[in-house]
Amino acid sequence: MTKNKALILLAVAAFLGYIIGLPRPTLSQSASDPGNNNELMEQGKIRTCLSAKFNNIPEGRGVEKVTGIRLTGTCASPTGCKCVMTWGVNNGVAWLSDDEGFDEECGNFSDEEKVKGNKRLNRCNKGRREAGNPILAAIKPGFKACNIVKNNLASANNGTFGNNILGESTNGIIPPGPVDIMVSETTYIHTPVDFSAVGDLAAEIITSDLGTGGEEVDGEDPSQKLSTMEFFAEKLEVNVEDLKTKCTSITWDPYGRVFDSRSLEPIMDVEVTLIDEATKQPAFMEFNDNYDITGQDGLFNIQVEKEGYFSMRVDAEPLHNFITSPILSPYWSKIYSDLYYPEDSFFEKSGVPTHHDIPVMSKGEPYRGAVALVVPGTLKSQSIGEHIVYSGRQTFPMAKVCLVDEETGRVVGKCVNANNVGRFTIALEKSVAPSSKLVVKAEKVDLNNPDLYKSEQTVEKIHTNSIYITEKGASKLRSFEPILSHVEGYVYNSKGAVIPNATVNVKLRSNDDMFYGTKADDSGFFTIYTSNLPYIEYYFEFIDPETGEVITKSSSEFVLDNEDYLGSQDINLMTAVKENQPIINPATGQLNQFDSSGLTPNEEGVMPTGRTSPKNMGIIIVVFVLVVLIIAAAGILIYIKRQNKFVP
Repeated sequence: MTKNKALILLAVAAFLGYIIGLPRPTLSQSASDPGNNNELMEQGKIRTCLSAKFNNIPEGRGVEKVTGIRLTGTCASPTGCKCVMTWGVNNGVAWLSDDEGFDEECGNFSDEEKVKGNKRLNRCNKGRREAGNPILAAIKPGFKACNIVKNNLASANNGTFGNNILGESTNGIIPPGPVDIMVSETTYIHTPVDFSAVGDLAAEIITSDLGTGGEEVDGEDPSQKLSTMEFFAEKLEVNVEDLKTKCTSITWDPYGRVFDSRSLEPIMDVEVTLIDEATKQPAFMEFNDNYDITGQDGLFNIQVEKEGYFSMRVDAEPLHNFITSPILSPYWSKIYSDLYYPEDSFFEKSGVPTHHDIPVMSKGEPYRGAVALVVPGTLKSQSIGEHIVYSGRQTFPMAKVCLVDEETGRVVGKCVNANNVGRFTIALEKSVAPSSKLVVKAEKVDLNNPDLYKSEQTVEKIHTNSIYITEKGASKLRSFEPILSHVEGYVYNSKGAVIPNATVNVKLRSNDDMFYGTKADDSGFFTIYTSNLPYIEYYFEFIDPETGEVITKSSSEFVLDNEDYLGSQDINLMTAVKENQPIINPATGQLNQFDSSGLTPNEEGVMPTGRTSPKNMGIIIVVFVLVVLIIAAAGILIYIKRQNKFVP
């Protein structure tokens, strides 16, 4: 009898210990489908870009092909990395989907405008053909694990990762350190693709010497370093330059830009036609167009279907002449390369892209009609360590680019100059990055100003297709939403009323894919921690269980809805800090314990402003259970003591 009582007491004690040892309970949360690749997109991972080179590419026929690509770079995680392939939307599809922009440029043509040789009509027809292709039209931005077929450095890995083929024996894990792998992927014409190595954070992150990315201050380093980590007794620096120079897009050729030889500004509306040197006629194409027409960035890109010798015809009329010896600005080589002149010929070989920048000379004053507009689909923001990294491309070389807080109108961080093809990267510490929308502001610069070229930089060869961009089209696509590192607050409908028990879905802004799902409690409150949030931009989808109404909210709109609650609780969703403490303890990985108290919604279901949140019903239930169990345990102890008292 005494033994049974002891066992009962031990079981109660164990259960009490289990309950007490649990972290603070959260609301019901369900991870996304485990069969997808969402774990590759989680916040808190190390990401480094991989440079891509073609390898044994078959002849380009049609809009898609299986491509062998060699990727090189670095895996910056001590536990190894996975290779991630990320692709955007086809340029023609992106243009056609922008109703305002496409209709403004291509909506109506008079009979006079429909004559042969009308460049605007040709550009519109080309965009329609590309967007109308069923394969290209079905592509939406996405990501997946790379199909790795070989590790070229396997012999240098001391046998840790086995043989040359990264198969089941390694789970496709890339060893730490240098990366040199082969992948086999399906690529699509004029659809940007880039690759990165993704792995877990190192054990120790050193942040004392990080630059702010803000204004220069005497004695402080403003350089935009992302993190310095202990890595096999060496310090490996992951910085913004990696994101600027190594992320590579895959398209076809020949490609290049047309520019004014004296002002160096890119020129739009120039038609470039591929000429077959054997026939001296426009090259015959079975599947693709044999010409391209430059947009505001001066870009052209023509897919060649067979090997051979070719030249190009350049129609820069009426303002420019395409001549053999134009007057060139002394700074041309800071922006352009591989200059192409009349009658030049080149050999097109499968898998070896050819690059040609084309100078044309203005008939009067140097051309200065170029504009600085954000190229649709190029803006990316990423949560990396303690920083948010903002990047993109705009149409003007070396343009001044700033991030402006939409709410305050103030410039956030430090303005930068884009590189020679208009790419820009700005890193902000999360403590500086606002939880409101950031608008990209780009301004032209004088490309003959020597101050632009005081610091040497690599001259990039832009490898993508150009589309026409309207002011309206660009303005809709030139802002960044905040990437929150932690989410908690209330679900509101369009009338400002709380929605109890609402379904909460986190969806990727780039393609509307589901990333994570949970439910609010009966007060409309929910929490999502860092490990369940993507490192790229996302938005919320709320579903009212009573009406079935679906409400979408951007991350900035969610913050605005919960402004009073977040202020009263001293919560920073960008840094995941509450009352000056990390919401997730980086040392233990456990959730910190915080008391939460406040009011319930009023009769209209609206949360009172400037007050704290309702009590978490889960905590009340746990406390109640603990009290009951403690009373029960005490009762058992008293019972056992009394029984022992009467034992002879």
